[in-house]
Amino acid sequence: VRGAARGQLGDVGSAGIGQQAWADISERHGDYLVGKPHVIVQAEVGGGTIYRLRVHGFADQEGARRLCTARNRQNAECYSVTMN
Repeated sequence: VRGAARGQLGDVGSAGIGQQAWADISERHGDYLVGKPHVIVQAEVGGGTIYRLRVHGFADQEGARRLCTARNRQNAECYSVTMN
């Protein structure tokens, strides 16, 4: 959905690694992720393919920011993005 808030949890080298990363993150941050679906988005960057692990289902951008703040405090990658 255009304008939807998402949290980008990392860039990985394959969809399979993204699924494993989701399982790991769900264990550590489950309180922020209850009922939130995830998606792995393929992107071409610098002549190569990466896979972006994103979570969505937030009521607003502030919800995505709260998740990212918690992850950043643990030195984990996360930033909020908006679907275009």
